[in-house]
Amino acid sequence: MIKIVKWVNIALAVITLLSYLAPNINPEKFWPAAMFGLIFPVLVILNLLFILFWVFNKNMLVLISLATMVIGFNSVKGVINFGSKNQRTTGKSITVGTYNIEGLMRLNPKSKEYRKLSKDDLKEFFDKNKIPDVICFQEITTNNRKTLQSILDLPYFYQHTSLNTCIFSKYPITDSGSIVFSKSYNSAIWVDIEINGKKIRVFDFHLQSNTVKNLTEKTLSSEELQARKKYSSIRKIFSRIKHATDLRVNQAKQVKALIRKSPYPVLVCGDMNDTAQSYVYATISDGLKDSFKESAFGFGSTYNGKLPFLRIDYIFTSEEMSVLSHKVERVIFSDHNPVFSTISLN
Repeated sequence: MIKIVKWVNIALAVITLLSYLAPNINPEKFWPAAMFGLIFPVLVILNLLFILFWVFNKNMLVLISLATMVIGFNSVKGVINFGSKNQRTTGKSITVGTYNIEGLMRLNPKSKEYRKLSKDDLKEFFDKNKIPDVICFQEITTNNRKTLQSILDLPYFYQHTSLNTCIFSKYPITDSGSIVFSKSYNSAIWVDIEINGKKIRVFDFHLQSNTVKNLTEKTLSSEELQARKKYSSIRKIFSRIKHATDLRVNQAKQVKALIRKSPYPVLVCGDMNDTAQSYVYATISDGLKDSFKESAFGFGSTYNGKLPFLRIDYIFTSEEMSVLSHKVERVIFSDHNPVFSTISLN
């Protein structure tokens, strides 16, 4: 029995080590690399379980997964963080949020039916959680924006007429812009905000989804599907992931090009639809701080679905800023959890 477990652990370690390469491989050239990034959170959890198993059995084979985790420690921190860094703060601090609200349609886990969230639902949530100074929304319609506008005490906003992203701000917006991605309903917008005479540029992006949620959940939960149908469903899942990954890589490059052109320090928020162990994440986060890695403790999963431990919603900052706090609020208003962070502009 121990021999079998040992070889399973070794196989897991090899797959995990290969997954460390995923952020460096462009999926447009070798798309299976994206799969290593997608399953990376599960690999981390399995390695942790093996460590506990070997420790419980007082076996030196604990070194297999332990060494694997140490080698990729910075990657592991994208899934589970172990505490905040000591941050120097000398300037103004602001609170920032990002939230994919899924059109304000709430899913009932039992009936599997959606119902529109009421103003009372939203007001209760924002009464319990302090309204951020700046908050970025994704999958938001014009009507959604009007509903939120009546609840949020934030006087400034920007929402491109045809796009599903919106930024609310406590501070004046002096300029704005947008990207409409081709072959996609996704988008990115930006605004310049003036805070005590200092300008920052805030980006809000929503990148291409894999569009496999319903198909994946049906395949995972159905015991009645014939083997042939399951095989066909799995092929569809991989095909959709490949197509979505290609689009997402191109979108990430466009967002990064805009970030690099910014004349001001930046806050970059949004729904990436990809994990921190991906080429897309590496593209956008290059030269920026990840608020989760800077100031979180524990797991940072932001996805509300059957695929566990997925962190796909992010807040990034310029290097000169300091991240003072990071929090994921667990609330079933959407298939995403909202993310909040306190940032010192220094």
